[in-house]
Amino acid sequence: MQNVVNNKVSFENYTIEQYKSDLDNYGLDSVWNAILEHCLNNQSSSLLNVENFGELYEIGLAHTNKIEKKEMGKYFTPPDVAKLMSDWLSTLKGENVCDVCCGTGNLILSYLKTINKKELISLLEHKRIFLYDIDSLALKICLYSIGITYGKEYMKNITVIDGDFLNHKVALPSNCKVISNPPYYRIKEINDTWENTEVIRQSKEFYSAIMEKIITSSNASVIITPYSFIGGEKFYPLRRKLNDYNGFIVSFDNVPGSIFSGKKHGIFNSNNTNSVRAAITVVENKPNQKGFRVSPLIRFKNSEKEKLLDTKELNEFIPNTYQIVNDADKAYKKCFVSLVPLLNKWNGLSDEKLKDIVSERKTEYSICV
Repeated sequence: MQNVVNNKVSFENYTIEQYKSDLDNYGLDSVWNAILEHCLNNQSSSLLNVENFGELYEIGLAHTNKIEKKEMGKYFTPPDVAKLMSDWLSTLKGENVCDVCCGTGNLILSYLKTINKKELISLLEHKRIFLYDIDSLALKICLYSIGITYGKEYMKNITVIDGDFLNHKVALPSNCKVISNPPYYRIKEINDTWENTEVIRQSKEFYSAIMEKIITSSNASVIITPYSFIGGEKFYPLRRKLNDYNGFIVSFDNVPGSIFSGKKHGIFNSNNTNSVRAAITVVENKPNQKGFRVSPLIRFKNSEKEKLLDTKELNEFIPNTYQIVNDADKAYKKCFVSLVPLLNKWNGLSDEKLKDIVSERKTEYSICV
């Protein structure tokens, strides 16, 4: 089928309209196989280049199967977010580098751009890059993107794991650090091939199960997920699990700006941004330390995003207190650095919470937050 596409499709002056027409005529897999072989052996064009692959694939999914795209719960990582996560990952320890749920490769490609040339060549030559995804076509796009960018001779050195990351037979390599943007969707039924952990049973959320496996199996990691695990009751087992590790969590509001700003390509709504509130969890695993430092929920205008998405800028929002959860205090506190002394004093004087002093019936007293 691939040869048929290659013989019938001209990639010279290729357009989005031609791309959609080819999808209708040949299907997503065949068109992408032809595109990847063309780009691996020819010069990139204004449309057909690695920088556009992620968005082109998203357009292709939306054009060919909107239902599947929505149910997969995928949010493609914008370049500025990928760069931020890569900057944090570059400071962490781990000989092998893994991109879990890599998709078309925005995160791993951003990381390879971030590190110095010596480290980059070492990763490529010594087979220390590992890619995981259940979407075999997206995985192939990721692999080819690395080959197109750095040389197709390196493609044979990259370990590609095509399948369900939660399968108990799928493992991370030793001495690894992980970068990940897992899909976000509700688990309807726990698969027999998964480790049936308390985190999975209680949360029934795919992203929290992925977080658990990454954090418990790697040296260090940077993971972007919804921020609901910070305080949601059903995520308490995950927070308890995090007590055994250490690092920091930065969470972002979705108004007025969104960290996942980007087109949805017609996936059931007309919004031009993705509305999830996101958190980036950085697992540092420093020696002799337990718990996580947690930022407040950060709001920003779209005009402020470029300045905000910088490791030094965001470090200013993260208190120095490492939080440990327990049965008496189950959720992480999201507190501004300047208010931590007030919070500590409050905790020293009383263990009451706002819910303890709110009346279910109307009274003459009010509280403004």
